[in-house]
Amino acid sequence: MKLFDKRPLSLILCIMLGGLVFFTRGDYFIKSACVIAAVSLLLIYFIFLALKKSKTVILISALALISSMLISHVYFDLWFYADKRFDGEVSVSGTVVEISSQSSYSGSYIIKTDSIGGEPLTNYKLSALIDLDTASGITVGTKISFKCTLTDFNYLDKNYKIYRYAKGISASCDDIKDFVVLGNGEIPIESYFSHMRENISRHAIMQSDYETGSFVSALLLGERELLSDQLNLDFKRIGITHMLALSGMHLAILSAGLERLLRAFRCPKNARVVTTIVFCVLYMALTGFPSSILRAGYMLILSSVLFLFSREQDPITSLFVSVSIICFTTPYAIYDLSLWLSAFATLGVIVYSDYRDKTYEKRPLLRVLKDIGASILVSVFAIIATLGLTITAFNGISTISPISTTLFTIPIEIVMYLGMLMLILGNIVPIGIILRPVVQFVTAMAGELSSLDVYVSNKHPLFIIFAYILIACFFLFIILDIKKKKRAVATLTGMLCFLFILASVLNKTYAESDRIAYSGEEKQDMILIESEHESCLINSSQYSKSNAYDNIAYIEKHDRYKLDKYIITHYSYKAYEHLSVLLSSIPIQEIYLPTPKNEEERSIYDRIIKLEDKFRTKIIIHVDNGVTVGGFNIVTAYHEPYGEGSARCALYFYDHKKTYAYISSGMLDKDTRVLTKEIITQSDGVIFGSHGKKYKSGIYLEAELYWAEYIIINSENLFLTQEDYISYEKNGCKIYSHPNYVEFKIKR
Repeated sequence: MKLFDKRPLSLILCIMLGGLVFFTRGDYFIKSACVIAAVSLLLIYFIFLALKKSKTVILISALALISSMLISHVYFDLWFYADKRFDGEVSVSGTVVEISSQSSYSGSYIIKTDSIGGEPLTNYKLSALIDLDTASGITVGTKISFKCTLTDFNYLDKNYKIYRYAKGISASCDDIKDFVVLGNGEIPIESYFSHMRENISRHAIMQSDYETGSFVSALLLGERELLSDQLNLDFKRIGITHMLALSGMHLAILSAGLERLLRAFRCPKNARVVTTIVFCVLYMALTGFPSSILRAGYMLILSSVLFLFSREQDPITSLFVSVSIICFTTPYAIYDLSLWLSAFATLGVIVYSDYRDKTYEKRPLLRVLKDIGASILVSVFAIIATLGLTITAFNGISTISPISTTLFTIPIEIVMYLGMLMLILGNIVPIGIILRPVVQFVTAMAGELSSLDVYVSNKHPLFIIFAYILIACFFLFIILDIKKKKRAVATLTGMLCFLFILASVLNKTYAESDRIAYSGEEKQDMILIESEHESCLINSSQYSKSNAYDNIAYIEKHDRYKLDKYIITHYSYKAYEHLSVLLSSIPIQEIYLPTPKNEEERSIYDRIIKLEDKFRTKIIIHVDNGVTVGGFNIVTAYHEPYGEGSARCALYFYDHKKTYAYISSGMLDKDTRVLTKEIITQSDGVIFGSHGKKYKSGIYLEAELYWAEYIIINSENLFLTQEDYISYEKNGCKIYSHPNYVEFKIKR
């Protein structure tokens, strides 16, 4: 079977019809017609497959794929979007299938419904936040009923909303009342597999150590919760996160290992194929049926079935059909980014396999070099195929991902094979001792590469333009019958290299200009200072996990994916959690804290200092001469002793020409007025921040800043008289009243 039979037509249909998937809506008649059409196409596909009409197989499989996707979208009113079907209060009965989180006040539960309002076809997954007094004693498998209103997830961050949809959770239960526990129902089979994965993870840790066991569990079972945040961050920055997230690569490695083992025992080909299929099904179940593994599993099973009946394998047809099956059986899979990353990466690998030079090299050294080159090119094609998704879903890209993927592939395979042996034979043979240095080598190498400046922004308009040109060339190379295949491979590889170089240059050029960027929100003030290729974020806030995510978004908005320095202006018991979240996403070289003034602040500092062991960062107490950032020096003039909520603080930052100050809300009042006035009179620009203690009485800024370049007023209790406002403007001072964002370029 030729790989390119009817491919141009099938791809054109994919592009045209795929675009309609996200715009098509219709009444129930149209939806039913789509269901019938899709099922008919799938039946026709299998008929043609049975008759071995190879020239039409790819066309039919592409149509089946698009039809399944179409069903996933237009049939959502019945299958997925519960809130669109039910307005007002409804009666819900169902079974708790997952406990997402619990606090001292409430718990977040995932409920599989048996019935909503007594309507048919109402088997949904819903999320419900229930107070613990009401939900006392509820476990997975408990049957419950209640009344509520169903709402969507528009109040959530876009990425988290899509994450909820990708898990099949279609709506949220609000205004819950008349809550009744009906008794114990059937525990979902997923829960048994989840407990099994937990037991295997504990066994892996007992057979080695925590670091080694958690790494093996992540690779074999997808249990990434046990991995250190620093390791997750390192893998993200060097572009090999897919090695930690369960994907087709993991199933392919284990299946290949099983194939080699069976071949070593001279097992017949058909028996090997059947054994591989059984293993594939068991592995999909054990890992919890994630979409990326389902895609790989279905592909492997389909290819194996094709081989058994026709002695042929057609990977692109298997890819189309496997995605079709997933979309058909789980409509919400179209939201699963891991599925599409896996599918497009596989498409890139399949395309490269057709371009690859398959001549056998007899000389050992050249054969090794050729294999290394082929491994890099496989990564290149996979990256190009997923580039559109990467630009859409992520803010940055690793410029060494093809090389790092090649470097880590063999060590990862060794860890997976030794990990399997350790789980099976660990009580007999101390394989954990052998495995430990391999894992340490992998984590150390990831850390060294991550410390390089290799993770850059992919949001610059020029980068996006060239990226889409490269994507268009990739799909043209699929459609067109390219005769000079080596030249095509070289062209695509050269274009990707140029794209990475362009991203690095743009990132470097953009960061060269010195600037001060201020953002004032309700619960925090953020000041980003960039000078002489160094960056520092000053954060005065009610420190929390949500504030940390705001910080991450703010830093990435400025095309920064690491910080040299981070300054916390005052102590809070939530500062540890805040910093943990921040360090999990952004490398920070140094974190500065004020000098502890009492026992409470000392206890908070003692907890924060432990982050040095978890992450590659330094925790430093402010010294009198301040913090140096490029040409700037930052000095904390005042911070209020510990007190949860909001706190007052003042600091100033200066270079050899100018002095700028930040003063939090409330610092103009009474006892701190003298200190504040001294800071103000020495400054060329002042930021009166929104964070700090709020005062009801209004305070007017005195006429003491007429020479200032700018004044930013975000404090709720600070005002300017009309006369002073006019005087400031006449002197060339720019006044910003309650801005969301202000940026200043510093000229040197």
